[in-house]
Amino acid sequence: MMLSLLVTAGPEVCHECFDKLSVDGSVIDPPSPKPWGASDGQVIERHGLHWLAGYEHAA
Repeated sequence: MMLSLLVTAGPEVCHECFDKLSVDGSVIDPPSPKPWGASDGQVIERHGLHWLAGYEHAA
């Protein structure tokens, strides 16, 4: 199971959430721009939950 956190408040909020989820966890894929125009990253947080955190870039 993977949980998704899709942020509409902007990249700063997404990176802050990602950083908090990664405390005592494992970063699988750090947040970075993707070919389809969004940015996201994956982390397994300290309780073993797999998260995808991302956002769409402003148009």
